[in-house]
Amino acid sequence: MRCISIGAALLAGLLSGDVVGAASSNQMTEKQIAPSVDVELVIAVDVSYSMDLDELAVQREGYAQAIVSKVFLQALRAGPNSKISLTYFEWSASSDQKIIVPWRVIDGPETADAVASDI
Repeated sequence: MRCISIGAALLAGLLSGDVVGAASSNQMTEKQIAPSVDVELVIAVDVSYSMDLDELAVQREGYAQAIVSKVFLQALRAGPNSKISLTYFEWSASSDQKIIVPWRVIDGPETADAVASDI
């Protein structure tokens, strides 16, 4: 039996179009400035105070592993542009938010590794 992380499956679903909810840019000026990507993915992670540091670390590690997983990278290559734009932030309240990874383009293993390292 082969196991993959839930995060990797979700990201692969987003890239393949099986999951609804990805953002797309509708403004002409943004499209002219920003590179063409298959998905603009916002990862908003709840880090409420009910979680301890070990739980937070496991959660971050799961997202980092998903981004560099074979399943994710295969889905990335299958897209028409073979790249996505991603941002990752953590929040626990409307007044307590922290951007961990500002908008970045992932277009292969190297950029995926860099984003995973930042997470």
